[in-house]
Amino acid sequence: MNIKKYIMQGLLPLLAAGFICTSVISCSEEEVPNNMAPTLNVSAVSNALRTSAILSGSISGQTSQIKDFGFEYSTSQDFPSDKTSKISMSEEGATSSLSTQVKNLTPNERYYYRMYATTGVTNIYSAVQDFRTTNMSAAQMSAMTVDSIGENYARFSFTIEDIGNEVLIECGVSYKKSDSKAFIPVAIDNPTSGTQCVVEITDLDPDTDYNFRPYAKNAADREATTGSIEGFGTTITQKTAALLSASVETGVVDEGDIKITSVRMTGTIQSAVGSNGVINECGFVYSLTNSLPTYNSDSKIINDATGINVTTKPYTYSGDITGLSQSTHCYVRAYARNTVTGEERIAYGTVREITTAQLKKPVVEINSEGITTTATTIKVSATITNYDANALVEKGIIWSKTQGDLSLADAKTAKTYQVVTTGENQIVATIEGLDINTSYFIRAYAVYKSGEIMETGYTSSSNQTRTDGFILPNIDLETNQDQVEFGSIELVGKISSSGNTTITERGFVVSSISSEPTLENYEKTAKSNESFTSTITGLKPQTWYYARAYVKCELAGRKETTYGGWGSFYTYDFDRPSFSSMEYVETTASSVTIKNNVTPGKDGTIVARGFCVRVDDEKHLAPTVDDIKVEEAVTDATTGNTYTLTLSNLVSGITYYVQPYVIVQIGSEKHVCYRHSIEAFVTKRIPGQDDNVSPDKKD
Repeated sequence: MNIKKYIMQGLLPLLAAGFICTSVISCSEEEVPNNMAPTLNVSAVSNALRTSAILSGSISGQTSQIKDFGFEYSTSQDFPSDKTSKISMSEEGATSSLSTQVKNLTPNERYYYRMYATTGVTNIYSAVQDFRTTNMSAAQMSAMTVDSIGENYARFSFTIEDIGNEVLIECGVSYKKSDSKAFIPVAIDNPTSGTQCVVEITDLDPDTDYNFRPYAKNAADREATTGSIEGFGTTITQKTAALLSASVETGVVDEGDIKITSVRMTGTIQSAVGSNGVINECGFVYSLTNSLPTYNSDSKIINDATGINVTTKPYTYSGDITGLSQSTHCYVRAYARNTVTGEERIAYGTVREITTAQLKKPVVEINSEGITTTATTIKVSATITNYDANALVEKGIIWSKTQGDLSLADAKTAKTYQVVTTGENQIVATIEGLDINTSYFIRAYAVYKSGEIMETGYTSSSNQTRTDGFILPNIDLETNQDQVEFGSIELVGKISSSGNTTITERGFVVSSISSEPTLENYEKTAKSNESFTSTITGLKPQTWYYARAYVKCELAGRKETTYGGWGSFYTYDFDRPSFSSMEYVETTASSVTIKNNVTPGKDGTIVARGFCVRVDDEKHLAPTVDDIKVEEAVTDATTGNTYTLTLSNLVSGITYYVQPYVIVQIGSEKHVCYRHSIEAFVTKRIPGQDDNVSPDKKD
């Protein structure tokens, strides 16, 4: 079959009837007959903006063979492939009314557009239309729609169709009373091109004419450093409704009423003309997302008061919105319900935008000179600088020998923590029972809590402190020679620095042998009371002694003895007895009877007296009690200082040296005192025995 024949057969009736075809047919092999081709029409572009335009057209007729159709647009009327964009409309279905918006066009540029349809092998195009995008820099907006208007509010919506310059920085609705000059802008949050903008204006006067118009500001950059341009939509005039609902105000929220998970709100109902002052219900509505919360759509807090009437005076109420999270943004406004001629009305106050407080982390700092130590304790003083009495649930001290960044949880596991319950923002605690001369990491901490949210703050982890070592007292000996008496000395000690131990005993040690006497090698010792004064008695006369003070100390179970104040002294001789000249009462060949007088000295007691002799061996040594002696005890019954004793068992005809002596007892010590002057005597000879004289001629 000749395909071109069908084409001509399809065209001839149309040409004969005087019709002009609005479709342009591009032919290729296996084309469909023309009487089966669809009809494509394009309309003039509408709403050509700076970077967008709305293309419209229609497709009708035979469309069963069509696989795809839509619009093509290009900056060239020849529609080259590298400058042509295609928008498929096949999903919309063939219809007499098709339209689509193209975006991201170049400002002040001429564009050509047409419709297309294809069977997959055959392409059909409509006639070509053209348009030029605008060069406007101000934003362009759709017509503004009045959503609702009440006694003291009006709600509008519109769309920003083109932001104009590069960045949209603000948009909203501005308004004024009809008889006023200046418009008051009410902006919306985070405006973007193509977004449906909804603005509610409150605090309007009832029964009053107002002018409203949408506006938008744009700039070449977000900071508007190159200036901004403001565009306006069409101004409309609306009248607010007559006041029949309640007049309610949302109180300004004080910073102190905003908590971490709650906020305290106040509202005041000024009047309710339409219900003769009677209020059915009041409270607050709030939302986390809706900037204009309503009674029926969002959360609410209902005031439980009944019998409210504001005929004579306003009614103020309050309520807490709870269950919020920290740093949560919410919208809140007061509401009041009343009934006007059988119709329930709900009036709202101004929306208050509130962000709940954030639970702060406690800031804890060690005070100046805030750490002091002993050998077994560390005292810590710190301050919570951002003190919040409502949030504080715990504070205290934690410590570790090894872990500088110790956490409270770790410390509680290790039981190295101490909770402090007094002092408001102050943290003062003494850690006891620590090891001597040991390094510890110390941290003060505080815990804030709100609901299930908890924050813990610490002081720096670098606070490393060492307990004191075993510090012994420093002791001195303040004794001198002037304090020496016969057989005794008064010793005086002084503690010049007490150290950090507990003194359990103090005293003195004395020795005539060791120059550094101790409690292990002393000859004499004496404990002392806190005055650190003691008298050592029973010392030997005429003897050099060495003395030291000592202190016994104890700290954390450890015991030490320290010595100090070394000194030496010399003991005086005692007052010795004096002797008179000896009187030889009788001398025989084997004995001698001697009489002597002794006067006691001031010191001690004479307990014995006698004479001692030794044979003259030409060494002229003085006799002692270790030689031949005769002695008598001196008791209380003894009278007089004169004594007469006989030395027996002597050898005849021998020269002897003799001297008197006494034994003086001082304390427990006994001292032998000699006259230190010797005399000589000779026992009688026995004739014939002691020489060559015959016995009969001996005396």
